[in-house]
Amino acid sequence: MRKFFPLRPFLCALTLLCAAGCSDASTEPAPEPSREGLAMRFGIPDLESRAAFTAADLQQTGAAFRVWGTYHKSGPSAPVAAATVFDGTVVTRDDAGLWNYDETQYWFPGFTYHFRALFPADFAARSNAAAAIAAADRGDGMHLTVAGFDASKQLDLLAAAAGPIESRPAVAASKVAFRFLHLLAQVRFTAFADPDAGAAVTVTSVRLHGIPRIADWSGAGLDPATAARGSWSWNAVTTADDTFAADDSPKTLSVDAAAPTALLADRTLLIPQRLDGCRLTIAYRYAGETADRTASVSLAAVSGALSRWEAGKSYRYRITIGPADFILFEAPTIEPWQESTGGSIRID
Repeated sequence: MRKFFPLRPFLCALTLLCAAGCSDASTEPAPEPSREGLAMRFGIPDLESRAAFTAADLQQTGAAFRVWGTYHKSGPSAPVAAATVFDGTVVTRDDAGLWNYDETQYWFPGFTYHFRALFPADFAARSNAAAAIAAADRGDGMHLTVAGFDASKQLDLLAAAAGPIESRPAVAASKVAFRFLHLLAQVRFTAFADPDAGAAVTVTSVRLHGIPRIADWSGAGLDPATAARGSWSWNAVTTADDTFAADDSPKTLSVDAAAPTALLADRTLLIPQRLDGCRLTIAYRYAGETADRTASVSLAAVSGALSRWEAGKSYRYRITIGPADFILFEAPTIEPWQESTGGSIRID
């Protein structure tokens, strides 16, 4: 892949795009852009979200995401010999609510651009993952890959795509619109004690396993317009001896069905997947007991018609513990992380 930069490096402004010219076998000198109207800028997020990361997070000073971009000569007969314009560049919101990055780039007329982004900008350090551009010379098929993402770190990872965007002579540049989609699913487990149990119920341990910890994501097919979110793959899943999530803090269960007790964390972020092999193990005891009782449940068996957890959705399981080892799992309720927009945060 070739990599070009503007002919004059002193060109600067806050934007999100750029580049120099490239053709098929030879390099044509790109026309020098004027400073008027060619710099690319971001707006602020304008949508609410009810996920781990929300639009409010992107509205805070210092919020940042990373952007990747490629460009190629426009036209049906022009070969797609793409060059990079951004390669994981950090874009940060400043005190004035504007989005800035170093070494600002500019549009060049006659070229078509594609952009991909990941939020938060420090996802690699926080999830032990690495991102890269794939299929750069395929135009619309250009996408990101994320390798080695550690879901047990509980980082809410979001992705966005923009393009194709064709830069034309005498046409003022506009802001690049990014709609960020959540790439993980989230699951909540709550429990309460049936008053008929006749004694207080304490959950002493909760284990979630049969779920991948390390996975790779491909952004091929990522399309915010249709909420398509790419795909995940992995080589291994966690076991009963090496769980994905665990909580050994004793919790005395509420006896109010309207206010059940949260198990594990308030929410657990997971790789989207089928429920086959996913299990929840609960250790509990009734008041006065000194030894735990244990129940291990197949989540596929208690999820009704649900067969998989999907990205951008939240699944809430409610558990009732009654007398004599009676445990009831209700079929999970399902809702988008962001009811009004399908789990997205928008920058435009």
